[in-house]
Amino acid sequence: MAEEDRTTEDPEGVLWHVSGVMIGGPGLWGLVGWLLGLWTDWTWLLPAGIVLGFLGSMYIVWVRYFSPDPVGPPAGPATRDLRRSRREPQQR
Repeated sequence: MAEEDRTTEDPEGVLWHVSGVMIGGPGLWGLVGWLLGLWTDWTWLLPAGIVLGFLGSMYIVWVRYFSPDPVGPPAGPATRDLRRSRREPQQR
């Protein structure tokens, strides 16, 4: 079986990644805010942690999928070839 040229990411994988980041960020920072709120008796830290986590998650998704120059793994030879093939159509 021949391997297909995949120049775009798997849409289902992107959906799972975005969902995980958008749920995990507020969950993690909400937990941190809750624990700090228990420790300091400041009740506003839980909602502040959730909002901070949501904003951080939105930033991560924006940088990963919508920025003009996507951030990813360090550019090795294979990565440079893949980025070049995404930008310029191959001539055959």
